[in-house]
Amino acid sequence: MLLPAEMKSFKSCAEYLVSQSAAPDEWKGFLDGEQYRHYVDIDFFGPPPFGSIRKSLNDVIEKYGEGEAVSNGVVPWTIAEHCEMLTLFLKSSETFNYAMLCAAVMGHYVADAHQPLHTTENYDGQYTGNQGIHFRYESRTADVFFDGAVPRADNVRYVADPLNFAFDFIIDSHDKISVILAADTGHGNNLRALWADTADMTRRQVEKAAEDLASLWYSAWKNAGSPKMEIKLKTPVGVYSEKDYQKMLALRDKLKISGK
Repeated sequence: MLLPAEMKSFKSCAEYLVSQSAAPDEWKGFLDGEQYRHYVDIDFFGPPPFGSIRKSLNDVIEKYGEGEAVSNGVVPWTIAEHCEMLTLFLKSSETFNYAMLCAAVMGHYVADAHQPLHTTENYDGQYTGNQGIHFRYESRTADVFFDGAVPRADNVRYVADPLNFAFDFIIDSHDKISVILAADTGHGNNLRALWADTADMTRRQVEKAAEDLASLWYSAWKNAGSPKMEIKLKTPVGVYSEKDYQKMLALRDKLKISGK
């Protein structure tokens, strides 16, 4: 287990966390702006090291305008927002259900941010002659040939600034784009060859996603006061319901206002 023993309730909810991690893809059907929460075209905002974007979303909107800022993706801010929300929900056993839902969907966003093609304007290879690479790499190659990864508990750590942490692993993901494009250019539709050239990178990205997510969960738990967690999940929140999702957001706002 990547998390400390004191967080064993996360382990007891593992099946729920996995099953609900797909919820954000369902939410695209009814939540306004959800589609922009799964990626960030970080190269739109300037060249490496991308210092101009390591800011609050409001600052980025002020500089680029809301339309361009949001349409180029908001996954780093979405991750930071959910880390803050998780802290609020972990402070009370009464909101543990919502904590687990929040933790699960954060996992989706963190995983997306570790997929290199979720970090670039050239997300489908349309600018480099690799049209269709997003589906070819993610769904026809990685999803088919991936044979497991081994994340390390000693890479899990407390994160003082979740937003900067998110930018760190997004920029690291962005650096891996060339591996995918080079493999695709060299092998075309030979998916086994494409996998052979991207397998090591993909495994490490999956490991990093698990380690970085565990770091964010651990940090939210610490920020909540390291609560004792002997809690078992109650009747699951209906994650595919817009009404239940809106209830979660309303509860978050109530807790923020009350200062709990």
